[in-house]
Amino acid sequence: MKPPQISAHSPWILIAVFGAGVVVGNLWRFLPGSPSPSTDVPASRQPAPDHRPPGNAAGESPSNPPSPYPDLSGNTPPDLDTKWTDSMKNAGSEMELVTDLKGIAASMAAEGRAHEALVKTLETLGPGDSRCSVVRAIFQAARDIDSLGECFTLLEQDDEKDFAAQGLAERLTFESSPEEIDFRKFRYLGNRLDKMIATTVSTYIIQHSTTGQIAGSGVFEKSFSTALPLEARKSIIADIVSIVPFNCWNHVVNDGMDLSPAEQDRIVTEMVRIDPQAAIGKIRPASVAAASFKTAFTEWMKKDSIKPIEWINANSATLSEAQRDRAYQGIAGYAARQGDLATARQWAGMVTNAEVKDELA
Repeated sequence: MKPPQISAHSPWILIAVFGAGVVVGNLWRFLPGSPSPSTDVPASRQPAPDHRPPGNAAGESPSNPPSPYPDLSGNTPPDLDTKWTDSMKNAGSEMELVTDLKGIAASMAAEGRAHEALVKTLETLGPGDSRCSVVRAIFQAARDIDSLGECFTLLEQDDEKDFAAQGLAERLTFESSPEEIDFRKFRYLGNRLDKMIATTVSTYIIQHSTTGQIAGSGVFEKSFSTALPLEARKSIIADIVSIVPFNCWNHVVNDGMDLSPAEQDRIVTEMVRIDPQAAIGKIRPASVAAASFKTAFTEWMKKDSIKPIEWINANSATLSEAQRDRAYQGIAGYAARQGDLATARQWAGMVTNAEVKDELA
């Protein structure tokens, strides 16, 4: 027996088509930053009536009548200026208004109208968080990046300039990789330039990362090839260390970055969180990392109180005296915090360095 055939005139087909029309028609309403559509359609935009009898329109036949539902394939793009005005009239709250204006302003910027969108924003919203969020959306979505220098001169408030620089950094991550960007074009940012570059680099790295490592050969190194002052490089490390700690450690060691003990320990902590033994393997060859063995073993003991003991018993002879003492210190300190004072004293008694002994006392 043949399965039942569903004709083009089946009520189920009409219901499906109608449902699709409703979903597509409401997409703009539910997209972030998009306003509620106006219910008043200007007469100039109403489709002209078709007085031809069924079957006489091009491509139609009596057996294939025109659909009673609108053809969404050739819709006129929304009039953004009208949508802006409608949002001003119809928004029920400031939050709703700002959400609407962010979407409209970003769409205008994407059309190459960033300057116009910014002027509208400054005229519509007073200084504060709401204006800043729309400013960021404009700089984030701008099609013509070179026009943003003129836009930046319109901003007077420091927080607005900060948000503009952040939006520009996010925009640049979709333009190309950091080493291919001529950051000299953005000197108009003044003292915000280094932070903008750092944000661009860290955002780009995070976008191309997997847990612990970078997906794609050389992305991390190429991103860091941009000349940056030490504080900006530290800012990047702080932003991405929880995502790619092993890459951060490689960069710190290879580049000879001068980090504080706390900054160094944070990288070690994040490496141990992902893979304790791989983390130990990373810090063992580093001449400046002996003190980090304390952090490494303390964090490892938090994850597993057995494996660190097994590892140190099997490998203590391969460690330097300083590394061994710091590892013992980490284990002893963890045991003491757990209330196991006998175990803490046992490991503390194995320490040979007087300075480390004093720290354990």
